[in-house]
Formats: sequence, structure tokens, C-alpha cells
Amino acid sequence: MLADTLTSFLAIIALLASKFYGWNWMDPIMGIIGAVLITKWSIGLLKQSGNVLMDRQGPDLLIESVETAIKSTPNTPEIVDLHIWSIGPNIYSAAITVVSNKEINVGLIKSEMQKISGIAHTTVEIHLRGRH
Repeated sequence: MLADTLTSFLAIIALLASKFYGWNWMDPIMGIIGAVLITKWSIGLLKQSGNVLMDRQGPDLLIESVETAIKSTPNTPEIVDLHIWSIGPNIYSAAITVVSNKEINVGLIKSEMQKISGIAHTTVEIHLRGRH
């Protein structure tokens, strides 16, 4: 929307410059400037949306925070699968699979995940060693 407003503004400037000063060259110049700005903004948008659409793994710092939080829970489970992906700007979802020798309260792991900024949704799967 901002790009539309700016390109319209540039077109109006070019039309006024052409009408009052005879600067007919302003129209193509403003068109080129508008095209460059829209290209720059669209590249940023493609990068952001591409990360979401391709299920890009979350930032390393966030992954480390999740690992630390899980390891701080009682009965210290072993993380066998951890996937964190972007579901929006700075909003992430986590799927975690852990293995433990003892029963683990899923609520404890989920409450630890709620303390981490950016994690909006968590799925936890727990496996007990020796049981299938």
C-alpha cells in the first residue's frame, strides 16, 4: 500500500513538472525510481514470506533457548527431534519429541515453552525408553 502511494506521488510530481516546467523527461525518471523502490520492497517481502512458506528452521538462539528449557525440566529428557519454524513475523511453532526413562509431565515442558518469547504453539511427544 505504501508503494502504491509513493509511486502515485512520484507520478503526480512528474506530471506537474512536465506541465509547468516542460520537463517531459521527469515521467520516465520517476517511473524508474518507482520501479526500483517497488523491486526493493518486493525482495524483502519475498524473503520474509519465503521463510514461512518453506518452513525454514527458527533462529539458532531460539533453538538453544528451547533446548535449555527442556533440559531444565525434571527427569531431564533427551531431545530426539526438535523442529521450530516460522508461522509469522517473529512468531514460531515448535514440535518436540523427547525420550525419558521416567514419566514426564507434558504440562511442565509446555509451560517452559510459554516462557520463551516468540513461541506461539508447541506440540510435545514423549516416549518412554523400553516402551513402544
